[in-house]
Amino acid sequence: MERVNVVPYKNGWRGAGQWRYEAFKQFCKDKEVADAACGLGYGTYILADVAKVVYGYDISLDSLRLCEKDKTREGRTIYKCWDLDKNVLPLKYDVIVSSETIEHLKSSVYTTIDRFASRLDHHGILCLTHPENQGPGADLHLQFGIKNSDVCAYLEKSGFEILMSEIIIEHESSWIAAQLLR
Repeated sequence: MERVNVVPYKNGWRGAGQWRYEAFKQFCKDKEVADAACGLGYGTYILADVAKVVYGYDISLDSLRLCEKDKTREGRTIYKCWDLDKNVLPLKYDVIVSSETIEHLKSSVYTTIDRFASRLDHHGILCLTHPENQGPGADLHLQFGIKNSDVCAYLEKSGFEILMSEIIIEHESSWIAAQLLR
């Protein structure tokens, strides 16, 4: 699952992936959102600025205990220990955000996308980020060579419309937002 060093700052949490969550906020206004593999919760915190409620899921109980200490978004953030490799998410959501997660799972990228799709409400939105075409050697990665073009093609084949897609060279990362058309 995503692991970054985060530091508290005046307006919430900030970390290496803050820009990802800021970009995805536009899809979360007044929505029920799942932050799949929320880690220390900085993304959940950012999304809760605009979302109706954000469910933060992570496999690490230690991370979730730290998340629960932050009471500034109480009532709009709910945290739960969840193994994304073993279980689909427990509810239906308007938006699922999964930032730098799919490369850490044992399940294939496509199996993970299918699981997320099964938990989206009618016309729900899936927001993904992943390392772009990274080869073996990355600590904790189990999936390699993930390409934006391949993920977008699979999403479209699976009934999604791509809303935005970009490869961020300076971050060696790719991000995609796609809406389920069913």
